[in-house]
Amino acid sequence: MHTPTPPGFLLVIDGLDGAGKSTLIQGLAAALTQRECVLSREPTYGQYGRQLRESAATGRLSPAAELDLLELDRREHVQTLILPALARGAMVIIDRYYYSSVAYQALHGSAQSILDRFTAFAPRPDLALILDLPVATAIARIQGRGEGQNDFERADTLNRCRERFQWVLAHCPETRLLDATQDPAAVLCEALGQIALASVARATSREASTSAQAKEVAWLLARQ
Repeated sequence: MHTPTPPGFLLVIDGLDGAGKSTLIQGLAAALTQRECVLSREPTYGQYGRQLRESAATGRLSPAAELDLLELDRREHVQTLILPALARGAMVIIDRYYYSSVAYQALHGSAQSILDRFTAFAPRPDLALILDLPVATAIARIQGRGEGQNDFERADTLNRCRERFQWVLAHCPETRLLDATQDPAAVLCEALGQIALASVARATSREASTSAQAKEVAWLLARQ
């Protein structure tokens, strides 16, 4: 049986560390005031997400343990935050999603097998923006924070991740590439344009032709 699309809008911002995801999300939250905007991130700060975050500093877990924790964390996130927020019509913006699992767990399984594992239960985003930039630029930005580099932020890891994100862009039709070397204002403008296009697609689909969404589309287009 076909499951109707929930009334909310699921937006994912993903890409390499140092690409400017947090800056873009802050800009989007300030611009998208037409509806409730819920911000979240993965790994979460829940019981499973904390273990994953701690492992970035103390040493990566075994492949099986890392993927199992990612699944537990994501299942909890989907059930307790993402689906309820979408059901009430909110725009949910997530910093990282299962695309990062495909990229950062590159040594733990094939890209397709990891993607299949998580898309089996996690809702597909209406739009996923993948921020891309050269690894050398990403590392320079990370070092500029003065916090040091963890196991997920080393050059060899980031090079593999960048290749995997290219795979994601080629195999997941809801994804769009953004050039993260641009000025943050230019990245934000491009992101808003992509959101407008995705909103138009939703509003003209059989499942999402409500007047509220039509108004949102008009508002987004007027901002471009």
